[in-house]
Amino acid sequence: MIFKTLKWLKKLREGISRRLVARSGLFDAKYYLEEYPDVAASNISALSHYCDHGWREGRRPSAMVHPEYIDCGPIGRFFARFNPLLCWMLVGRWMGWSLTWPQLRSWKPIITPVQSDLAIVLHAATRTGAPIFALRLARWMRRKGYADPVFILLTDGTLIPEIWDEFPCLPLFAMSKKERRSFLQATLPNARILYMNSLASLKAWEWLDWHEGGLLLHVHESAASLCQYAAGLSAIASSHPRTIAVNKSCRAPLTRILGREPEIIPPAIEIPLPMPKTSFRVGRKIVMGCGTMSRRKGADLFCEVAAQVIERLGGKVEFRWLGGSGDVDMEEVLRYCGIPGQVKLVGEVADPLSHIAMADLFMLPSRDDPFPLVALEAASCGVPIICFDALADGVGTWVCEGAGEIVPSFDISAMADAVTRFLTDSALHQSASAAAREAAQQFDIDTIGNRIHGIINQVAEERAIQ
Repeated sequence: MIFKTLKWLKKLREGISRRLVARSGLFDAKYYLEEYPDVAASNISALSHYCDHGWREGRRPSAMVHPEYIDCGPIGRFFARFNPLLCWMLVGRWMGWSLTWPQLRSWKPIITPVQSDLAIVLHAATRTGAPIFALRLARWMRRKGYADPVFILLTDGTLIPEIWDEFPCLPLFAMSKKERRSFLQATLPNARILYMNSLASLKAWEWLDWHEGGLLLHVHESAASLCQYAAGLSAIASSHPRTIAVNKSCRAPLTRILGREPEIIPPAIEIPLPMPKTSFRVGRKIVMGCGTMSRRKGADLFCEVAAQVIERLGGKVEFRWLGGSGDVDMEEVLRYCGIPGQVKLVGEVADPLSHIAMADLFMLPSRDDPFPLVALEAASCGVPIICFDALADGVGTWVCEGAGEIVPSFDISAMADAVTRFLTDSALHQSASAAAREAAQQFDIDTIGNRIHGIINQVAEERAIQ
C-alpha cells in the first residue's frame, strides 16, 4: 500500500511538473524535436524527454532559453539540481529572473543585409581560446581599419555581451535549424570571405555551402582531434579553403584531406602593461592552472600534482584553478587526493589575466592542448610555465627556451619536482620569468594579426581572379 501511494505521488509530482513547464511558455516542442533528431526518432514526447532527461543534459527547451546564461544566473547558482523552467515558474518569474541573455530578449531574425566583407563563424561564444582569439583579432582589424566583421554565433556563452556590444551578430542558436540557411542567404549577400574560426565551426557549413566567396579555416584544434571533424572537412574540401593551423602537427593531415598545405600561425595576445608584481615574492607562493575542468585540460592531474607539492611545502604554497565545470569533478578528485579544500577553485572569471598576474608559476597539465592562449598570457606577465612534453609542438616550442620547464608526459612526480624546484629556487625563477616575458613578445596581436590579414587579402584576390 505504501509503495503504491509513493508511486502515485511520484506520478502526480511529475504530472504537475510537466504542466508547469508547458504553461511557462518557454518550452517549444517543435523546436526541441528539430534541434534534437535523436529525440524525434524516439517514441518519447518532447516535453517528457526534456523534463526527464533534457534539462540535465543542457538541452535547450526553445530558441530563446539559453542554458549557459541560466548556469551563471541565480537559478544555476541556487537550483542547479532542478529543472530550470520549473524553478522559473515557481520562483524565478516572481523574482524577475530571466532565462535569456539581455542582448537577445528583444532580438528577432529580421532579414536585413549586413554590410561587411568578412563574416567570422564562431562555434561558441565561450571564454575559451578560439572565441577569445577571434574577438581579439576582430578588434585589431577594426582598430587598423582593415575590416568591420560580422559574427555568426552557433552557440551562446559568456562572451555574448562583449561580442554583441561591439560587432554585428547573427545568433543562429536563437532560431530553429530550418530557418538558418535562408536567414544567412538574405543577411550575408555581400560577405566576400567566410572565416571559420575552428574545426568545430564547420557544422555551420550545412547552412553556408551556397557561399561563393573566399573561405578561410582557422584550425585551433590538435592533429589528434581531426578525426572528429572528418565529415566537415570533407564537405568543404571542394571549396579549396585556405587554412591556418596553430600547431605543426596538423600540417600533414590537413594537406592530405584538403589538398592544400596550411599556414602555421600561433594565436596572439595583447601584450599587457607591466604589472606591479615582484618576480619572486617572499611568503606563500601561488601556482595557477586554467581551463575547463576537463580531462583534456588535465584538471585531475593538476590536483594530483598539488597533493604532492603541498605534502612537501605545506602552507608555503597555494594552488588555484580558473575555469568553469567540465567532465572532471575537481572537488571529488581533491578529496580522493586527501587535500579537500586546499586548492582554490576560482571558477570562470571575466578577467583571468588579473588573476594570472598574481601567480608565481603557471602549471599546464593538459593532455591535449594545441596552443593555449592562457599560457602566452601567463608568460607575458613574467610567470614561468611548467608543462608536459605532449605539448612540445605548441607551447613547448618556446617554453623549452628557458621560459619554464617541460617534463615527461603525465609523470606526476616529475611535474611536482619541477614545480617545487621553481618555487624554492629564486635564481631559477627569475631567469625563467625574464625568458617568459621575452618569449611572449613574438605573439603580440600586431605581429600575428598582420600575418592573418595578409592571408585574408590573398583569399580575396584568389576569389576575384576566379
